[in-house]
Amino acid sequence: MKIKGYSVQKIGNKEYPMKWGLNQSMFYCELRGVSIDEMNKQLANISSDISVLRDLLWSSFKDGARVDGKEFTLSNYDIADLMEDMKAEELNNLIESMTDTLPKPRESKKKQ
Repeated sequence: MKIKGYSVQKIGNKEYPMKWGLNQSMFYCELRGVSIDEMNKQLANISSDISVLRDLLWSSFKDGARVDGKEFTLSNYDIADLMEDMKAEELNNLIESMTDTLPKPRESKKKQ
């Protein structure tokens, strides 16, 4: 069974389950002490605050571990350490795994 938003990403020599979605968003909000609305504002400024990306990745790893039924012991600082060691392609794959789960705009039918 395919789980929407779930993937396993290889970083270095290790594999990490990731899950993007509602629970991941809630983990992010709990970590930062913000609402969903505030999270969305933070996402709009992701390019100017790398900690937003770090905490997004942390929350997706945390939810991936939850889905797999595994204990999750990484801190968001551990994620920053992983980010520093990532190749550009690995980081791009993580970001792509997130954007692939975003809702796609529906094609609107124009009135003729």
